[in-house]
Amino acid sequence: AAFLLLTLGLDQPRAAGASAPVLGARRGADVPAAKPSLGDGDFPFHAKPPADCVKELGADLDTGLDAAVAAERLAKHGPNRLAAAKGKSLLRQFIDQFDDSLVKVLLVTAAVSMALAVAEREEHGWVEPLVIVTILVLNAVVGVWQQRSA
Repeated sequence: AAFLLLTLGLDQPRAAGASAPVLGARRGADVPAAKPSLGDGDFPFHAKPPADCVKELGADLDTGLDAAVAAERLAKHGPNRLAAAKGKSLLRQFIDQFDDSLVKVLLVTAAVSMALAVAEREEHGWVEPLVIVTILVLNAVVGVWQQRSA
């Protein structure tokens, strides 16, 4: 435990207001602490008491924001919503169903089977490849349907 304290530099007393030691920093190196990105002062909003956050935002803990202030902030910053993520098109989802190693093997098998049937001039040689491709297409349709339903 003492080795860990020495390694991390936690054995040294710090003056009031001094930054905490930074992992990976050499002893004695002057590494500034990261500044908070939200809120004024030393802490971001999530680390402050609710009363401090409400005061800083110009609101009231019981009634919230004044209607005029809320309308002004809405006009200035817009609604508090995330942008809707654009989904994949139906065609892209269908094509993505064929991006699987087993499906690719079956497609190659169907192509080889069709090529052999043509080369050997079999009368009904197209049936096997057609069955394989039909099953793969039905599988892709069901996969897209399940993705859309989820």
